[in-house]
Amino acid sequence: MRDRIVKGLVLGVGIVFAGLLWAVLEYKGAGEVTVSPVMHAHAWPKREKPYVLLFYDPLCPVCQKLEGDLEGDGELRAYVRYLPAFLHQGSYEAWLSLLLRWGWDEAEARAWLELLKPEVEASGLTMTPTAYVADAVGRGKVIVGYPGYERWRQEVLSALGVGR
Repeated sequence: MRDRIVKGLVLGVGIVFAGLLWAVLEYKGAGEVTVSPVMHAHAWPKREKPYVLLFYDPLCPVCQKLEGDLEGDGELRAYVRYLPAFLHQGSYEAWLSLLLRWGWDEAEARAWLELLKPEVEASGLTMTPTAYVADAVGRGKVIVGYPGYERWRQEVLSALGVGR
């Protein structure tokens, strides 16, 4: 019985610590991400405001989860524009492969990555996925991390000004 109580306490403390760490990282990252005019102009695909600039790293397992969740949500997916993130070793090559699968020409894909790589690196991005939501009048909101699809979706739609 005593062992079960100790294990329960350790698990509880671990969960609280993980939640606090996530909140600190989310707050810290949100204050440091700067989206340049070049990023706004060249995020893919092009679309008018409102939109969601999604800093995405194809090698990030959380980004992959978000991407999978977005697949079935045509309403929100229509607002998403991608910015390449390079937080994992091999991310550049993974982005190149992804763009080629999406039908890009290799020279065009490399040019896009080379244009945005220094911009993203200078943005202060420390965590993916990170979204910058630009509403119809140009106000922006940074959403760092991925707390689960329903919560993330609600926060994004609300920042877009189209939430239910």
